[in-house]
Parts: sequence; C-alpha cells; structure tokens
Amino acid sequence: RTQWADRAELYIGILKDGTRKDMRTSDAPVVLWDYCMERRASIYNMTVRDQPQLGGQSAYMRTFGETPDISNLLWGWYDWCYYRDNKNFPYPREVLGRVLGPAKNQGNEMAQYILQINGEVVVRRTLRRLRPDELAPSNEVESRRRHLFNLSIQQKLGSTYSAKPIIPDNPFQAKFEDVANDEELKVELPYTFDGEGTPDVPIADIVDSAGKPIGNQSFTDTLIGIEVAMSRPEDDAKGLCRVLRAAVDKDGKTTGHYDANPNLNTLIYECQCWDGKVRKYAANIIAENILNQVNADGTVSCSLDRIVDHKREGDAVRKEDLTGADGSKLRFTTKGWKFKCLWKDGSYEWVHLSDLKESNPVDVAEYAQANQLLDEPAFTWWCPYTLRKKTAILNAVNSRVCRSNVKYGIRVPRTLKEARQLDRINGNNCWEAAYEKEMKNVGIAFRILEEGQPPPPGYTKSSGHLVFDVKMDFTRKARWVKDGHKTADPETSSYAGVVSKESIRVLLTHAALHDIPVCAADIRNAYLSAKSSEKHYVVCGLEFGEHNVGKVAVIERALYGGKVAGRDYWHHLRKIMHDKLGFTSSRGDPDVWFREARRTTDGSPYYEYVLIYTDDILVISDNAEAILRNELGSGEDAFELKEESIGKPSQYLG
Repeated sequence: RTQWADRAELYIGILKDGTRKDMRTSDAPVVLWDYCMERRASIYNMTVRDQPQLGGQSAYMRTFGETPDISNLLWGWYDWCYYRDNKNFPYPREVLGRVLGPAKNQGNEMAQYILQINGEVVVRRTLRRLRPDELAPSNEVESRRRHLFNLSIQQKLGSTYSAKPIIPDNPFQAKFEDVANDEELKVELPYTFDGEGTPDVPIADIVDSAGKPIGNQSFTDTLIGIEVAMSRPEDDAKGLCRVLRAAVDKDGKTTGHYDANPNLNTLIYECQCWDGKVRKYAANIIAENILNQVNADGTVSCSLDRIVDHKREGDAVRKEDLTGADGSKLRFTTKGWKFKCLWKDGSYEWVHLSDLKESNPVDVAEYAQANQLLDEPAFTWWCPYTLRKKTAILNAVNSRVCRSNVKYGIRVPRTLKEARQLDRINGNNCWEAAYEKEMKNVGIAFRILEEGQPPPPGYTKSSGHLVFDVKMDFTRKARWVKDGHKTADPETSSYAGVVSKESIRVLLTHAALHDIPVCAADIRNAYLSAKSSEKHYVVCGLEFGEHNVGKVAVIERALYGGKVAGRDYWHHLRKIMHDKLGFTSSRGDPDVWFREARRTTDGSPYYEYVLIYTDDILVISDNAEAILRNELGSGEDAFELKEESIGKPSQYLG
C-alpha cells in the first residue's frame, strides 16, 4: 500500500457509483458496463471539478497541457439514435441503435460505439438523435420499433439486473428468433436483422436533412396537442377531441397544404375523439371550433357535470393538527385538496378546491357530505353554511369554471418541467422553442458570476419565474418575470409614461390636415434596453441552463415584473429622446415629443412629433420612417424595433 491508496480507492468508488447510476437509469444490459465505465471515466477526466490539486483545470489539461475536446461526449449514455448504414450503396439507409459512448482510435473524434438490434457493437461516425415527433408517444410506428429493439436486446444480452438472457421458454416473452422471422414486423421495422437497410418511414411534416419542417411555419407544430370540442360527422354528437398528428398519405406526405390564411389552409389532421375513434378533420375546421369556444382572453369556461374523485396532498391541514384550546378559532384554508371533475364536454381534470369552491360551492359541499369530509379543516368552516343556504347560493353563483391552464384549446404549463413534458407528449418543441427564445432575449439582463462567487456588496436577493402563454395564432410565448411583489415598495412613481388618447386624436387630425406621413413601430423587449436602478440578484434555476444552476446572477437591466422597471425605462427613453435626438417633451403631455424641422416639399418650417405609449411609437413627420430606422433604431443606445411593425399604422395601442 502507498500513501495514495485510499484516495485512489475513493475515486474508483465514485466512478463505480456513477456507472451504476447510468446503467440503472437507462435500463441498459449489465454486460455493457465496461462501455459505460469508459465513458464515465472520460467525463471525469475532461471536465473541471472543485479540487484544489487541479488548480481549476481538468485532469486532462493538467496532465497534457491542452484543452480537451468534449464534443464527442454530448451524447448521453444509451441514447437512442439513427445511424447511417452504407451497405445498401448507393442508397444508404438509417438504422435504429443505441449510443454506448466515444470510440477511441477508430475513425475521427466524433465516432461512437453503436449497439445494433442483433446485440453486436459497431463504430459509426454519421448518426443523429431522434426527432421529437419520433419520440412522441402518439407515434405508434416509432414506439413499436423501440419496443422491438429492447425486446431483442434482452433476448441477446439480458437485463440491467441480470447478465443472463431472457429464458427462451418463458411463455410471456417473445423469443428473438420469433421476432426476427416475423415477416409482418420486418415490413414495419426501419431495418432488417441481416443489416440490409430500412424502408422510408412516415413523417408528420415534410422536413429537411436537419429534421426541421420545410416552410416558414409548421402548422403541425402549433395544432398538435390542442384539445377542442368537435362534432361527430355521423350524428353531430359533440365531445372533446385531441389533435394527434397531421394525416399522411401512403407515401408518408402530409395531406393538404399549409397557408397562413386559415380559410385557405387545407391540411388534414388525425384527432383522438371522445368515443375512442380516430377521425380526420381539416385545419380550418379545428381552428374555427377553437375560436368559437373561447372568450376574449382565449380561455375556456366549462360547466361541471359531476365530481368523481378527490385527493389530499401533503401540505393539507389535517384535523389531527387542530387544537381544542379555549379561544382557538377555525383556520380558513382550502390548501392541499384537489377534485377530479367531469366536464360537460366529456373531459376530466383535477381542480384545486380553492377554484372549485368559488364556482360550484354547493356541488363541493354535497360531495364532501357524501364522502364524510365535513370534519376536515378545509371543509368544516364553510360547508355546513353552504348546505343550509344552497338554494340562495345556486341562484347567485355562476357555476362555470374558467380553465386558466387551457388557452385556445392548448394546455398552458406553469413550470419549465411541465412545458417540456407537454412537448414530449405532443411530439414537438413549441414550448421549448418559446423558452429558448425568451432566455436568449432576456440573457442581456443578467451577469452570471462564477460558481461559488458571492454577490457584490449592497445587493439583495430577489427571484423570478417563467410565465407561459398562447397567442391568438396558436404560437407559444414565454416570459421571464421578476417577482416584484416580493421586493420593497419604491418611494417615487414607478410607471412608464403613456401618451393620452386626446393627444393621439389631435395629432392624427393635424397630420391629416397638413398631409404629413405617419409611421408606427414597436420596440422589442423595451424594458431590457434600460439599466436597472435596483441592486438585486437571483440564484439561477433550471431555466438558466443546467450548467448555471445554483450560480449567482446579478440583474443589470430592467425586467418585466420589477417594481421600478417602468420608471427605469421611462428615464432611459427620455434621455435618448432629448440628448440624442434633440426632441423636447410637451408640457401638456410629457409623452408627446416635438422638434423643429422643414417640409421636404417646400422647405417651410413645421414640427415633427413622436408619440410614445410605453413600447409603441408613433412618428408624425415627412421623414417618419427614417426617424425610426436611422435615429431610434441605430447608433449607440439604439432600440431594437420589430421589423414587421414598422409602417403605416393599421391600429395603435392595440
């Protein structure tokens, strides 16, 4: 034994623990442990760890003096992939496989070990991940392929907990030979067991080589996963339907063509109906039903049919927690209780007691009485009174629940984890794309410190969260919002200025009488253009990326939700208008700005006007568009204007 023996054994134990975790979470056969351990050892060697002996460097860099290339470690252990099989030259095919880690000294640096369906391992350089539509549970073809792959691997290599293959005589387990010789399965599989290639697979959208839909917008991505009440063609019976995928013909091409105008959109979709059948509906019919069933905010109000079940969560107050001491009072709480509701449209949903109590108090009270719940703290303080006065209550209460988590038929997530789960269910990346777009835009507002580095002196901790929404054209939107309600109230006004309606009417009339052009524009992420006057920081969560979780991020820009964000933006805008552009604020309306100029027609003097309503801008000038593009939208401290918003206004402040 040497003085370093115990330390070496420690890191060997850490390596074994990491390998064991990878094997169990991936459900990989135990005989593949050596591939897994080799990959895990490469990760430990090439990534930086918090060890003083390494001096902030990776073990590889400390040993060889050069930065390691970790691009071949981006694949996860036992990830699904499609790799290229060149045996069918000149028509190479894609074959389903599992990634076992980087292959050293074989091919280039990106080469990977790939597990084939026959249990053999090959080295391939050309491979790709499975697309979201291929991983979607609704894609029965792809799900069946992966199931048969796992089945054959278990027959050949065994399971995670046993190195022995599945017993061939097991009546409940298909044999590998049976699967391999099944002619029907050979047609459906994207490969054959003798490696002869793969037939073309149906797709939900026409895609390019990178897997992205061809065209400016994939309507499939926006409609898939929507839940909407539809009529049955046979008898006009109506029920809830869920859009599964775009219908395809025998060649795997989508049926119909997408058009931005819903009336001209001819795409056909397959929908899972309430009666268990899958029917086809046109995209414009689906969109029409959605818009007819929502209110002005895009949400759906549903009538309750009956309550079918209930559950109590861990944070609910229990009757055992109550005290019988003199002077004690009932605790008015509804926390921790949910009810499974059957709506009139045939759908089921778990609803919080606090929401259902407001819309259907009598139904909840009668259900609580029938299920012996009246002595629970969440019911005892209001149910007895409700049962006594139920006739008057029924006449006064609007017994319709507004489903805030559904907008335009699309389920709206409350967290990033839920958003990603919905993407997996729907087989697309709509919510993920909205989240990535928002974090890319809002990233300039944060200065993320190194791991373990404390916040600057004088800064206080704040927090924020992601808010998800659906636009009227069914596109998803995400916004990172600061939790301003948790910070101290400012001593001065904290609002951004808005021009009055009277000023708008007067100046539009002035422009019409004197034939002065009018141009409008919208500032993108307006608040982010201003520096924050508050000294706050946040601790990064999952939305900042896994590599930043737990780090301190200093807030340097005004953020939506901040109590003084509007004021910071207003001061920044006034500085730009006065110091940079030479405009003067009107005494009658501070958000009307003017400066002297000369007409382009005859050189006579006149005033140019800029009207500002937070991030909406209206310019009245012979050079209106030039003011927007060349003055407000360029140079130092320029605002980023939405290109599609620049032009003659069709509406304003709308």
